[in-house]
Amino acid sequence: MKKNLKIIIILSGILIVFLLTISFYFINKISFENVNGSKLEGDVIQNPKHFSNSANHTIVAFGDFNCPYCKKYEENGYTKLKNNLIDSKKVNYYFVNAAFLGESSIRASRAAHAVNIYAPKEYWKFHHLMYETQSSNKKNSLSNKIIDKNLSNLNLSKSILKKIKKDYKTRKSTSWKLTERDQELTKKYNVKEVPTIYIDGKFVEDPYSFKSIEKELK
Repeated sequence: MKKNLKIIIILSGILIVFLLTISFYFINKISFENVNGSKLEGDVIQNPKHFSNSANHTIVAFGDFNCPYCKKYEENGYTKLKNNLIDSKKVNYYFVNAAFLGESSIRASRAAHAVNIYAPKEYWKFHHLMYETQSSNKKNSLSNKIIDKNLSNLNLSKSILKKIKKDYKTRKSTSWKLTERDQELTKKYNVKEVPTIYIDGKFVEDPYSFKSIEKELK
């Protein structure tokens, strides 16, 4: 009897491990699938972007200002991408702030959208500053104080700066609604981790490598 019970326990354990492995496989498979590029581009048209009518390809990046892996992508893949393809107007580039790493991420996303609304020419400078000031201490990461300090480093008039601060700190403002829309898009396209990069709807397996990004554009 004890021997049979032991066999049942072992088989049950094996079955559980098998089911967990299968579940993990399908979850990741769904997360990393290609999407409809035209539909995705239409969904992100209001998002921060580098845009040119002469571009032949569209890149959509899902990220989070609190994510250290996004910072790694920002310093490697994105920088080379901008220098080699965005600045030469060969690709259009959109950013979706997934903001799923806590309240600090949501706050930062609202601030970024507010900058894009009132001072779009300063958006990318603010975007980079947010990654540069990313903190390893989550309690102090991207607080209002840090965000406002980054805002003060932008080329803004006092009136525009006041509007940005008011918008990102006011409930149900435009920036709050845009942040909620980004979160909805993150769920819609089943993005489970960041950075997640799509080129014309095709999922990029290694976003940290400019070569892998460039390869998808050929």
